[in-house]
Amino acid sequence: MAFANLIIDCWSLHPSKRPTAQSCERQVYWMDRSTPYSRSESSEILSARLLSSIAYMHIGHNRLGEAMDLLLRAMDIARSTKDEWATANAHERLGDIHRLRGEFSDAQESAVAARDIYARIGDQAGLANALYSLADVCRMRGDYSKAEESCVAARDIYARIGDQTGQANAVDVLGDIYCSRGELSKAEESFITARDIYAGIGYQAGLARAIYGLAEVYRLRGEYSKAEESCIAFRDIYARIGYTAGLAAAAYVLAEIYRSREEYMAAEEYYAAAREIYARIGDQAGLANIAHGMAEVHYKREEYSKAEEGFVAAQDIYAQIGDQSGLGNAVKSLGDVHYSRGEHSKAEESYLTARDIYVRIGDHGGTATAVAALGDLYQLREEYSKVEESYRALRDIYTQLEDENSLANATTKLAQLLTRQDNYAEAEQLYHGARSLYAKTGNKFSLADNLWLTGWLYANQKRYGEAESVVSESSTLFRELGLEERLLDCDDFLVAVKMEYSGPDS
Repeated sequence: MAFANLIIDCWSLHPSKRPTAQSCERQVYWMDRSTPYSRSESSEILSARLLSSIAYMHIGHNRLGEAMDLLLRAMDIARSTKDEWATANAHERLGDIHRLRGEFSDAQESAVAARDIYARIGDQAGLANALYSLADVCRMRGDYSKAEESCVAARDIYARIGDQTGQANAVDVLGDIYCSRGELSKAEESFITARDIYAGIGYQAGLARAIYGLAEVYRLRGEYSKAEESCIAFRDIYARIGYTAGLAAAAYVLAEIYRSREEYMAAEEYYAAAREIYARIGDQAGLANIAHGMAEVHYKREEYSKAEEGFVAAQDIYAQIGDQSGLGNAVKSLGDVHYSRGEHSKAEESYLTARDIYVRIGDHGGTATAVAALGDLYQLREEYSKVEESYRALRDIYTQLEDENSLANATTKLAQLLTRQDNYAEAEQLYHGARSLYAKTGNKFSLADNLWLTGWLYANQKRYGEAESVVSESSTLFRELGLEERLLDCDDFLVAVKMEYSGPDS
């Protein structure tokens, strides 16, 4: 399709619309190409490198089973012939398959194996590719610090050896990492840098991917017009190069944008459009994502029976194709449905199952969401020992992930619980720790709220002077944020505290 569109452009009646020779060369360079090989019984003599090359093409078209078979054969041949480069390459491609299936622990193991071999044989390009793959897996596991470290290392190697495509790919994944961490300004900067490099070298698929990233940044910021504009832009690129799955992805992202805007009818239309394409090309992962997205729409509408049906459908597809990450997400969402219905035992069962899936595949971010949901459920059921256990587990996860804002939130929740249990000493220590993190991350609202809660902690202990001091600080921050209701709460608190420590006769 991409080649056909290029030829049509070359035949344009208007010379100004015909691509230049340089543009033609660039576009042909990036087109898929196949390597001829025999399908006869003698195919076993094919080199491991050729088998890996063919497997790479299968991966690009989501034929993961065929790719896995070829890579296992390639691995056997490479090991028997002591071809270390081919062994590393097979590990790298196997990692791609595991990553696409949501098998993150296996994916990371494969990427590390490839990285170590490439480093040992001195292949800088291979080392950069393995580091890039490792970064992407660590990002998906929620291990953002390791992801960033590997990605920066890959980017620097690509820059040193003059590989602009690799450099753009690494910067693009850095954008994904920053986006996942909520650092949207850094994410936008990275995606723009990647976009400009891709445009300069004429890599249309990469250009579309970078614009896709920008669409996600704008969606998360609530800049829906810019998100929609970016989505249409990368959709048009995919249409031009004949990447059908990209058209489905564009429809899916548009549906997500409209769902975020609570324009559910428009979201359903785009989900349906994406589903039709995914069904036509046989993309089961895409169909599962659509089922999950549609179920989220029903959940928001409080149509819990339809939501449950959709999440179960997504769960079944994810299980069938071996996408453990998707499976965990669907089971977690089913738990949310049960929670909203008041079916607390079923909700707990779903959350525990999701947590176990996330733990098994090494998805720390997913584990945190399941543990947080369990904590909220136990809070509702007044099972405070389990609430405490959940919040302490959350703190451990966020400490490992170096997610300071989420760590501060979990710490504050634990401090609130301990305050209700009259464990004032530890609660005070936790509030102080959370406050330091909020100040560091610049989260002014949460910092103000933390000071307000600390004021109540002091008031409960009749430490009225300290209570007045921290709530005065809280009041100042709420005033700067323009939150009048919270400001009035602080004023009422301060009046009450002054009456307490001044005495009734003052």
